[in-house]
Amino acid sequence: MGKIAFVFCLLTGALGSPKALARVFDFKEESFAVYFRGTGGPSLLKDQSFRGAFDPSDVTLSSKAQYNLGGELGVLWALFPQTQLRLGFEALQVKPAREAPGISGGGQTLLTLDSEVLLFHPNAVLEVNLIEESQWRAFLLGGSGWGMVHLTNDFALTSAGEVALGKDSFIEKSLASAWSWQAGLGGEWHFTDTSTVQLEAGYRSLLFSSLKLKSAVDSLAQGPTAAGETLLSFDGETRGLNLSGLYISFSFRFYIKFI
Repeated sequence: MGKIAFVFCLLTGALGSPKALARVFDFKEESFAVYFRGTGGPSLLKDQSFRGAFDPSDVTLSSKAQYNLGGELGVLWALFPQTQLRLGFEALQVKPAREAPGISGGGQTLLTLDSEVLLFHPNAVLEVNLIEESQWRAFLLGGSGWGMVHLTNDFALTSAGEVALGKDSFIEKSLASAWSWQAGLGGEWHFTDTSTVQLEAGYRSLLFSSLKLKSAVDSLAQGPTAAGETLLSFDGETRGLNLSGLYISFSFRFYIKFI
């Protein structure tokens, strides 16, 4: 029994206690992390997804997007002292109209509309530290990305609408792509073990000046139209989308040491 106790003492002395072996978190020693992030902010999209899709003298439809909400997965590298690069893939969904009724001047419901905007946004952002301590840091950020947007407008015409507008129900699908840029200010704090929480606020610019139809459609605005043609309003103007705006985000980061 005494020999067993002696061996146990040697092992615990050699390995140390769990507390002694615990990793001490220090931002200056961390170089790689994976993260997930949620974003939100007021939407400048409003009713742009279906504005011009019909003549407002024929149909009145009151609905608009209030917020842009999205999520992002990515990785972060410490490129240089005081500088981090993050590469992320963001997805954002906005529904400016959900079974929104289109009303005639006489008060009849001519149609209902479901309108959905889906954005995929790979992006790269540089974070430059203003302050860096072992357990927290504050930074400026700036970056760019490539936005790919898919717009779906599902028009379900009522019997009265088919008679009044001379169309059947149809789905208008279109897409576009554009560069984005963003800038802001953020902070990051040690949370637990090798994880941190991060908050940031900023502005993102993402404008789609025109969209192309994904498939042929017989719409209220353009009549019979082939796939690949530019999406136009009832008066011949090019339709676009504005997904720019102020945002705030919250993320969890998980730091990994490879050695």
